Amino acid sequence: MAFKKGESGNPGGRPKENDELKALAREFTAEAIERIAFWMRSEEARASLSAAMALLDRGYGKPMQATEVSGPGGAPLTNTVDMEVARSVAFLLVQAADAAKEKT
Repeated sequence: MAFKKGESGNPGGRPKENDELKALAREFTAEAIERIAFWMRSEEARASLSAAMALLDRGYGKPMQATEVSGPGGAPLTNTVDMEVARSVAFLLVQAADAAKEKT
């Protein structure tokens, strides 16, 4: 979907964070980490792997994923139509990667 020049794809901007909700959730941080650690030590392989990954993500952040987008034959993208396609493909790749993580 192409936007007219000067038109935003997200006119409302990023949603504002709810500071009260964030503070309330942070009250359970220690308990949540203990629960995740419990599952990490579990004999159930899927649960332990997911819990270990959750701990690492919280401690160090999620790893950066490199994404390279190019035009036909590896050439640079040269027009806005190619950029729109590239954005759509990148978005779909991120969604697919997230869905694959949820299955493991």
